[in-house]
Amino acid sequence: MRSIGSEMEASLWRTTADFYNANLRNVSGPYDRAYGMDMQSYVSVVGICLRTVMDEDQAPLPKFVPPVDHIDDLWMAPLVVILDS
Repeated sequence: MRSIGSEMEASLWRTTADFYNANLRNVSGPYDRAYGMDMQSYVSVVGICLRTVMDEDQAPLPKFVPPVDHIDDLWMAPLVVILDS
């Protein structure tokens, strides 16, 4: 039997896959303005998660040349790796 946490994570990844546009390296759909319009111009938690399974040149993260918007979100990276999500 799957835990509710496992079901929530699987649902989150399905939704991300439904709305992620690999050509634009951005999330589209009803959530496109919830955080920002261009995931390559700021650090996002979704971008960090996707970077764990994508090559650097494919992941939706900015070039880390200061200033970088939302740079504090990089603190999520160790948690993503430790939790293996």
